[in-house]
Amino acid sequence: MDHFFGSPGEWAYQRCTSAVCGVAFPLPAPTDAELATAYSTYYTHEDSGGTSLPGRIEAHLSTLGARAYGKMRHFPVIGWLAEQIAWELGGLKPRDGLIVDIGAGDGARLKRLRHSGWTQVAGVEPDPQAVKAARAASIDVNVGSAEAVPMGDNSADAVLMHHVIEHVRDPRKAFVEAHRILKSGGELSIVTPNINSIGRERWGGFWRGFEAPRHLTIFTLAALDMLARDTGFEVTCNRSSARSAAWVDEVSGQAAGATSIPLGRLARLRRADKAFRAQAGTSDRGEEIVFVARKPHV
Repeated sequence: MDHFFGSPGEWAYQRCTSAVCGVAFPLPAPTDAELATAYSTYYTHEDSGGTSLPGRIEAHLSTLGARAYGKMRHFPVIGWLAEQIAWELGGLKPRDGLIVDIGAGDGARLKRLRHSGWTQVAGVEPDPQAVKAARAASIDVNVGSAEAVPMGDNSADAVLMHHVIEHVRDPRKAFVEAHRILKSGGELSIVTPNINSIGRERWGGFWRGFEAPRHLTIFTLAALDMLARDTGFEVTCNRSSARSAAWVDEVSGQAAGATSIPLGRLARLRRADKAFRAQAGTSDRGEEIVFVARKPHV
């Protein structure tokens, strides 16, 4: 059941029984027509427990977030903010070069990537209306998908799939396409829900990551590692993130019928930081996965 956007239908998530896989997927597999109905009420830019910072401030903090997560995660508030920025950038260090955002929507993240220090940004998005909106804002976004990227071979320095891979029918094909368009030494970054998270264990079928029928594959760290290596990548970062722990707990609880107390902005920040620090040292139990792999140099 879709507890979050009200799509019709009933699905139960099943898990792969392999010890080196463990991914979850909805059964029965949703049809194209069912997915079209589900996406008709879907709001892809929902608040997901983050914060909004002016572009120039984010630019100065982005490298700090990407580098300092391990050192700063236990510091009150600062650790959570560092992780928030690292998460926004997919764990990548901004640099001279072209980054391609797969599932770019109206281009809002591309604006932030440009402010953070990437010198060239481009996006791919399956929704023509979102592409139209991006182009109206002078952002380079073209119609396409993770499995069919309208770009030439060896043309990108980085590919970002930020909460996209879980929506893809054929994740392996998406990895192959990313490998094709990346230059030698280029990086693929993926941020996606973590099926092994504390929130999933606590809330079961009401967990926010179970977004039936749109989430077609919910990954483990091991499954992403295996898929990347099988498609020619070298894995450089594979960890869970507790960034969204408080938000996931709140919205999952609401879906389950738990009482939610309205909080002011400062109280919400304190709650987010407290939940982040509680989960930050739990290895692979954070609510999301932050994954980076490199196309080897030839």
